[in-house]
Amino acid sequence: MFNTNFDYLINEYMVYCRSHQLRAKTLNSYEQALRLFERWCKEQMSIDDVAKITDSVIRRYQKQKKERIIGIVKSPCIGTSSVIIFICYVEAYAIIAMEEQT
Repeated sequence: MFNTNFDYLINEYMVYCRSHQLRAKTLNSYEQALRLFERWCKEQMSIDDVAKITDSVIRRYQKQKKERIIGIVKSPCIGTSSVIIFICYVEAYAIIAMEEQT
């Protein structure tokens, strides 16, 4: 089993992003979006483990975020793509961790 703690996986993901030499502004944007998602998951959904995130949790996040900032920003779901990419990274991370154990 691999570590599914939010903070740990966000940090691992940011290391991965840095290894691909993304710009500092991009890295900051990704991390900010992920930390906001982490906080929302904990406060709104009582989720503190990335393994408990489902498609419906992401859709609910998108919906609430869109409702909250419609009319303020041109792109109401800004940062949501970072969350989806992060979840894909975590899924790949889990597969690699399982393969390493066998």
